[in-house]
Amino acid sequence: MITPENEIIFADNTAFCNNGQTYSSIDEALDHIHGDVKLIILSSISESVHIHRRSAIITTFGITVTVQQSFSDFLSVSMGTLYIKDALFSFETTANGDVSLNAIQCNNGGIVVFSSKFYGNHSTTLLSVDSSSVYMRGLRAFNFKKGIIGNSTLSLDSLILHVMDTGISITEGVVEIYDVVINGPPNDMGTMGIAYSGVHGELNVNSCFITCFETGIETSGTALLRGAIIHHCSENGIVAQNNTEPYLCEVSECHIDRCKYGVYCSKMFVAVVDSFIRYATTGVYADENYSTRVETTIIHACDTIIHCYNAQVMKVLGCCLYDCRNVFNINTVDCFNVCGCRVLYFRRTAFLMTGFVEEFGFQDNAFCINENDAIFEQMAPGFHINETETEGNVLYTKKNVEDRKSVV
Repeated sequence: MITPENEIIFADNTAFCNNGQTYSSIDEALDHIHGDVKLIILSSISESVHIHRRSAIITTFGITVTVQQSFSDFLSVSMGTLYIKDALFSFETTANGDVSLNAIQCNNGGIVVFSSKFYGNHSTTLLSVDSSSVYMRGLRAFNFKKGIIGNSTLSLDSLILHVMDTGISITEGVVEIYDVVINGPPNDMGTMGIAYSGVHGELNVNSCFITCFETGIETSGTALLRGAIIHHCSENGIVAQNNTEPYLCEVSECHIDRCKYGVYCSKMFVAVVDSFIRYATTGVYADENYSTRVETTIIHACDTIIHCYNAQVMKVLGCCLYDCRNVFNINTVDCFNVCGCRVLYFRRTAFLMTGFVEEFGFQDNAFCINENDAIFEQMAPGFHINETETEGNVLYTKKNVEDRKSVV
């Protein structure tokens, strides 16, 4: 943290400097002061503040920002660093209605925020960044249209974001997220909780909670998602998709609840490990994906547990899959392997085969079914499997669990 010698106190529409001078605005005072500065804002403000080629600390004691039609940014930083600590900002609508505004805009600079609160006005973006570095800890932001957007190196720790549209959207940079809560509108669905499309960095999520969006997390770059809780998203819990280059997305120890598609992946390398997915139309949907691995994961209460369409490799290892209509819907896969899984309480068929499978591995699985259920159902004319390896599988009938027989 910087310790500047220059200090500006803003009160009653006047900027008081510690050199004895007074000015009509903060920007005017900054024009007459060189070097780093500390800003103490004591009263409501209706002007924007520009930090250029310097570092500045801002402290407030609960102020209201009256947004003007001429505003595009309230706090604007270029080639400098802005520190905000223990501050409270409330953005008030004008008589002309909501004005689109960035609470903070940073271009080729740095933003550091500690233990502060921001209240938006449904048309305000909390932070817009371009080629910058951002660190936020202990931030609470409510009633914003969007949270954090742009391209930036981003580190977030212990944040709460309430947004109407998008929580975090970063197009490039290394993004690290720890203990973050992102809530969409309670009576509607926002667009996206977290969106990441960087190709030179990566997205790291550790322990986040996301709810009330169309999509919880979407990535087209490298992503490591651990400990995410995502529920009540109208379309997708997690999307890993890139139509030009394949990247790795690992979903680990995540809970996805009441989303149409739990995990949707296309043209990526995706692993879902030690996770929990339920109440979805499809638990995991691999759509033309290069490689999908679902391991030691519980998926239940879905119409279809795993849907595989025109994919290259699908491996399901050591999973517990139950309470569904179809366990697997397989439509054209080069290599499909199910090993060490427990499959029970499905209402139609375990394997719904509607396309071509080049290699099929089916080992050491246990099934519990009703007498009228089927393990395999071949739907497409001419369907066939070129190479099949089946061994060690056990079938239990629901009527008599003690009566078991091998599945061939």
